[in-house]
Amino acid sequence: MQRINNTMHLIYVRLICLAMKKMNYLLLLGVVFLLCNCISRNDELILSGSYSYTSYDTDLKNNIRKLYFYTENTGYCTIDSGKIYKSTNAGVNWIRYNTPTDLPLYDLFFVTDHTGYAVGGQSGSNGINSTVPGSVVLKTEDGGTTWIKQSVPYSWSELHSVYFVTHEKGFAVGLGLLIKTADGGKNWKEFTIDYKGYITKVYFVNEKTGFITGLSGNLFRTSDGGDTWNKISLNTTVHLYDIYFANENVGYCGGDPPVFKTTDSGKTWSSLEGSATGYFQVYFASENYGFTIGRGHYTGGDWGAYTTMLSETKDGGKTWTNHDNLEFASPVSFPTKNIGYAFGINRKLFKILIK
Repeated sequence: MQRINNTMHLIYVRLICLAMKKMNYLLLLGVVFLLCNCISRNDELILSGSYSYTSYDTDLKNNIRKLYFYTENTGYCTIDSGKIYKSTNAGVNWIRYNTPTDLPLYDLFFVTDHTGYAVGGQSGSNGINSTVPGSVVLKTEDGGTTWIKQSVPYSWSELHSVYFVTHEKGFAVGLGLLIKTADGGKNWKEFTIDYKGYITKVYFVNEKTGFITGLSGNLFRTSDGGDTWNKISLNTTVHLYDIYFANENVGYCGGDPPVFKTTDSGKTWSSLEGSATGYFQVYFASENYGFTIGRGHYTGGDWGAYTTMLSETKDGGKTWTNHDNLEFASPVSFPTKNIGYAFGINRKLFKILIK
């Protein structure tokens, strides 16, 4: 969608130049009006502040570990046994592809429609005197048909998050291991930060500015593309599970209450009172409109369970509205700003539209 909008804007600029050259002010006025109208409609699509969803059946019956949509039609998901499924029709039908591992795969990231990565592993042993499997990184260059196992440093570890800044430069983090590559996965080298515990996510706003989140309030920021990482104080010990930026300056992070917000590209953060409790995902379609998805209420009894709750804000986190008993759960994958996908009850796939 962004590529289409950029192309349209370029066409409008060329028409404006042509109109100015010919001094056709009527044409110029019309083009400017068209451009402004297009931008207004696009902003309204994202900023009006509401969400809706529809659901439909799929032929996928497995328990999903990770869902990732690269485009509105093309998506992938992983299961505990190392298999990867792909859909090319918005999740209605899925094709299973085998991989060179039977370990759980926790995260996916695609750099192009053909090149992508999957990470996972197992940090514990399967029995007495057995070897800890450790972390695994897989790469595909044919859109997920075949996956090649990458060579990574061995340790009792498992990788839970992967992010590529460019086609060549990427990072993978988790429990017991943090690695990065500068050559598209040919070589992975270990790096360290001032924290040895469980790392939940690695995320970049641009090529230079990135973040690492972890348990016990651990948040790290880089401003040099991941060469160095500095700890950011949040004055909290709550666990941080997710982080997301609406633009290069405004971002949100958290996991346990409260939600934290920054307006200066992550240099400083403030807590948002009255925000969600016990959430696992945070997403913002604009500076003001976004939501968290996580744990709702306990249904009670010996065999009870927690419901799923979406906490929604339309004013940048000043106020929140809770929607309990949600039919879908995290992770929700957003291939565009306003379209997302999630699995829910009875393996139904839910398509979320932000208006």
